[in-house]
Amino acid sequence: MDSMNIPSSFIKKFDNWEKKGIIIKPHFSKKWMNSHVAVPFAEKIAKNKFKVYFCIRDKKNRSHIVSSIFDDIKKNIIKKINSEIILNPGKLGEFDETGVTPTWVLNKNKKKLMFYVGWRPAGSVRLSLFASLAIKNKNSKKFKKIGNYPLLDRSKIDPYLTATLSILKDKSMYKMWYVSGEGWIKQKNNQTLPKYNIKYAESNDGVNWRRSGHICINFKSKSEYAIARPSVIKLKNFFFMWYCYKSLKQEYKIGMAVSKNGKNWKRFDRYCKSLNNCRNKWEKEMLAYPHVVKKDNELLMFYNGNGYGKSGIALAKLNLRM
Repeated sequence: MDSMNIPSSFIKKFDNWEKKGIIIKPHFSKKWMNSHVAVPFAEKIAKNKFKVYFCIRDKKNRSHIVSSIFDDIKKNIIKKINSEIILNPGKLGEFDETGVTPTWVLNKNKKKLMFYVGWRPAGSVRLSLFASLAIKNKNSKKFKKIGNYPLLDRSKIDPYLTATLSILKDKSMYKMWYVSGEGWIKQKNNQTLPKYNIKYAESNDGVNWRRSGHICINFKSKSEYAIARPSVIKLKNFFFMWYCYKSLKQEYKIGMAVSKNGKNWKRFDRYCKSLNNCRNKWEKEMLAYPHVVKKDNELLMFYNGNGYGKSGIALAKLNLRM
């Protein structure tokens, strides 16, 4: 079955998410913490336990990466965040001086590789952002950056920006789906908007990546300008990707695409109604930054609502017994 000819009846089964509400609230216990619990990545560490990585902004609006433990059986709502900082913004002038955002954690050779996005101010546009890597050895408490430079820096393929990403090891190959800038939009009020879609890269070791410029998820209309935070899993020999997308007329909503080979994708955003039909006030304006993990016979989606993480981290579940 080719990725462009996937029956809708098969895809419809994945539009039955049950929302569980906010599981990590933006209630802070340390003076440096000011706002947001944004861009969650959930690492399964035991049968029912997950280490959730996310970022919190300080009073200067700089984001720092922390983590909290979520127990899916106890369904513990994390009301106060006591986590220590595991990755800080960079020094003055470095590419990540105003913030770091987690996007993926890869376990390799008894080390944890945390891919993150670094932010800094830019001149004629709103900001500059690029993806990089920090590594933690088995006995270390904190991650150490590979350096004061991006892993996915400017290139002929990605001249504007690189950002949130997803990685899977498929057989002997590491596959990456990452946000790539296509340019900037200048609005009538002189505000600027970054335009970005999702591209593909490959690696033999998970560190050194080959980028060809192949676009996996592209804009579906002239008004759509942002497709972010890909989260890919493989089920029944198919690659499934969840992401968030927005247009000039609409804030972020969650979308889904399916592929047979991981490179050629078909969007099925219309089958995300169970996610995007919002009854809760904290997510009526926006659903963003989904991360999907498999647990036994169900999928768990960790995501943000209004304000790019200002309202907390939420959980939704999908039963795979179908």
